[in-house]
Amino acid sequence: MLRPGAAFAATVENLKHLERSMPEGTPDSRMRTAAIAGQWGGYSNGQIPVGVLTQVPVSTGQPYLRPDAARAWSDLNTKFTAAFGTALAITEAYRDLARQQALWEAYQNGGNLAAEPGTSIHGWALACDFGSGVATAGSPQKNWMDANAPAYGWQPTGNTFSQVEPWHFEYDGSYLPEEPAPPAAPEPRESDMKIISNGGRQWLVGEFTAVELNTAFLNELKAEYGIPGSLGNLRAALRAQYGDPVEIESAGNVDSLIAVAKKNRAGLISDLGS
Repeated sequence: MLRPGAAFAATVENLKHLERSMPEGTPDSRMRTAAIAGQWGGYSNGQIPVGVLTQVPVSTGQPYLRPDAARAWSDLNTKFTAAFGTALAITEAYRDLARQQALWEAYQNGGNLAAEPGTSIHGWALACDFGSGVATAGSPQKNWMDANAPAYGWQPTGNTFSQVEPWHFEYDGSYLPEEPAPPAAPEPRESDMKIISNGGRQWLVGEFTAVELNTAFLNELKAEYGIPGSLGNLRAALRAQYGDPVEIESAGNVDSLIAVAKKNRAGLISDLGS
């Protein structure tokens, strides 16, 4: 991660096309308070490493917003595009200290109105200047944005400036995107393991399992898993898990089931070994 003090020097894009920046009035007391309150992550205004920001498409300057602001813009863009058939263009988003300083100096020499360095909400990656018709007061796009953008946390604060800036919106952090519904829990299904019995003998049979539940196996099971109690209790636990034994009349049918299970097991082992 870059040092906060060096963050604004991360790219030369910050000083390109200064003439494309929209006019930005000197902040009033509300904006100054917001600029101070906007601090996050321990960084300073205009000195946020781009590695902690989210990239968004812009036509000038640095293409970044704070991650939550970028998500809110993305969802707002989806609605705007559905309404007008064109994307909600961002003409400028994050503005680092070097770019703000250059704009301020240009303003002092007769260029576009610019906020004093360190006071712009653009420096917190929480402001956007929008195009796509939004920059024109009274346009359908501007009217739509004024009515709908606040639901996504984007406030038309430029409307309140002493020199009205219809293009300027600021993210207030209030948007809570809808989270996708969690996947439905799978329907409970009957176990594919069954206890079968024939002639007083029992086997646990499944797709890859065929073992006789005789005394030797049950004692081995008790020892391996530290199961207390009698073998009768263990048999009862197996019945509770796999159901009551299914009586198979023919020993030949039992042999067939076991042969299928062993064949599947052999096939699985062969696949794993290939």
